[in-house]
Amino acid sequence: MIPDSGSRERPPLTFELAFVLAMLAPLAHGLCVGLLWLIGFRGALPVVGNGDLVTPQRAVQGLRDTGCAAVMIGRGAYGRPWILGQVMHWFRTGEALPDPSIDAQYHLIIEHYRAMMDHYGAEVGARCARKHLGWYVRGLPGSAEFRNMINRVDDPEQ
Repeated sequence: MIPDSGSRERPPLTFELAFVLAMLAPLAHGLCVGLLWLIGFRGALPVVGNGDLVTPQRAVQGLRDTGCAAVMIGRGAYGRPWILGQVMHWFRTGEALPDPSIDAQYHLIIEHYRAMMDHYGAEVGARCARKHLGWYVRGLPGSAEFRNMINRVDDPEQ
């Protein structure tokens, strides 16, 4: 089950809050900032660092080494959505949280899979779930065989 908003495993930042913050402090990708500079824009934009932020320690290092205003985690959360809560916990307390147990990860995967079925329907949901399932099992023993198997299955009940 996905933890409630009071849980330590889930960051307190909601989509709605992120949207409001984006309106108050617009951000730009580094390439866009370079283009804006070329066309004469001289305003100040906060810089957000990203890339290879796969642990709380890497996020802290990214802030320290670059002087960025913030860090953003994208692909680092593929298959490991709990990394966001771990990073938030690290910034609040300086303590590292362990990854969830395999049992907790399994329940999260099942909940995510069912949510995709509910949202997209069985046919599209099963196809869409393949990439997420592949990310979840990355690095586990037998993961390549599992990915090969799920890529051939069309029935979401299998």
